[in-house]
This record gives sequence, structure tokens and C-alpha cells, in this order.
Amino acid sequence: MNIKESIINFVEVELQDSVTTYYTKNLSGLAIPKMEVSFGKKYAKVITDTTVWGFVDLSNGDLLKAASWGKPAKHSRGNILDGTAAYGPYGPTYLK
Repeated sequence: MNIKESIINFVEVELQDSVTTYYTKNLSGLAIPKMEVSFGKKYAKVITDTTVWGFVDLSNGDLLKAASWGKPAKHSRGNILDGTAAYGPYGPTYLK
């Protein structure tokens, strides 16, 4: 599986299931957001409605917080390929 397929699988299966479970359990009155991915040259942008959820580095699979609509923050929050990605329903977690 190449990096783009891995990112699509992460977003559409693992991340979407996690968000769906969270909203069903804690926010049942709200619509469950649909997670989508948009590929750029260096990063894949994970989008929910009109918000950037986070970025994934296309060279190595690192998960990054969003600094702005088009730019990721510095420092990885884990890696989606090796299962160390740290995230919640609203985006990658803050560094500890």
C-alpha cells in the first residue's frame, strides 16, 4: 500500500470511525462531520466541513496540527503508518 492509500484508509476508516463514535456517545444531537482528504505537493490536508482537522506529511506519514488553512504546524504528533499518531475528534493532540 502506498502513502496516499494509507492516508485515505486512515481518514476514511480509522479517523472517521473514531469521530463517529465520539459524536454518537457525547454529542448525539449534532451532525457527525464527514472527514475528507485533499492532497497537495508535500502534505495531505484532512478537512471536516469548513475546518482543517490536520495535515499528514506525504514523505513519511507524520501527523501534524494545522497552523493555518494551508500550512501545518511544526513538530509531528506521531505517525499514521506506524500507529503512533496522537489525535482526538478535533485534531492532532498538543505536544506534552
